[in-house]
Amino acid sequence: WEHKCSDQWGYSWCQEKTMACPITCADDEQDCWITPYGADGFPDWSASYNQTCHPID
Repeated sequence: WEHKCSDQWGYSWCQEKTMACPITCADDEQDCWITPYGADGFPDWSASYNQTCHPID
């Protein structure tokens, strides 16, 4: 029910599989956090956010 995550500084930890591990964006990218929505069209605050990397331009 857990998986191991790590970051760019060499730290690692375990967390629930329902939450994705954070990703590290390149120097020319920015973090973007996408709010998950339910079938009813409202934000699903109980779900984990989706992190993606996008160009800084």
